[in-house]
Amino acid sequence: MNKPPPPTAATIAYKEAGLQLQLAMGIAYTGNPDADFASLLLAYNKGTAALARIALEHGKDPEIQRIARQVLETSVRQEEQLNAWGSVHP
Repeated sequence: MNKPPPPTAATIAYKEAGLQLQLAMGIAYTGNPDADFASLLLAYNKGTAALARIALEHGKDPEIQRIARQVLETSVRQEEQLNAWGSVHP
């Protein structure tokens, strides 16, 4: 039987980013739907930003590179918005 090839650096990075995303999504719920949404979306956006960075570092396809840049820009912008909201709504 043929053994599968060893994982690439990208695969290892994606697996680690996925694990970190799962851990980050385990927020302490407050009962406030707005605050919980903000906390979850912050965790999610950090995870999607990490995935986009991996795609930009390791990927080759121009369309995926374009999508990854868009995802990263959106994630960063939303993180800034949510952090600004959180500073006014502790």
